[in-house]
Amino acid sequence: TWAEYMGVPVINENDSLATEELRFGDNDTLAAHCAVLLSANWLFLLTDVDCLYTSNPRNDPSARPIPYVERLDDLYKILDTSDTMGTQWGTGGMRTKITAAKLATAAGIHTGLVNGTNPERVADLLEFAHTHLVDA
Repeated sequence: TWAEYMGVPVINENDSLATEELRFGDNDTLAAHCAVLLSANWLFLLTDVDCLYTSNPRNDPSARPIPYVERLDDLYKILDTSDTMGTQWGTGGMRTKITAAKLATAAGIHTGLVNGTNPERVADLLEFAHTHLVDA
């Protein structure tokens, strides 16, 4: 459970009763701001794909997975940001996730992208980080 990981799930922005005062534009930005305010160690952004890709894998069969990003500046060099709009379920797609990651990592918060249909992969990502990263 999330409690076992000392996690704090972030409620969708559009789930609130009073929306005028609570507009962030997307749930990824809301989650990043919450993570910063809580001085979180990690921010996990749930999505409908298994990882970040060089371009939208639904439209580009040559899209390559990007399993790990050490520096966001490196990501901007290889990522095709022209095709990162959201799906029918979301508003911002990968663009908002990258923006959220930039907010979180600027505050020293590790950020992971996880397919929401496989939330158990959060544990896999934490294990990878613990094994391969110095300060994770």
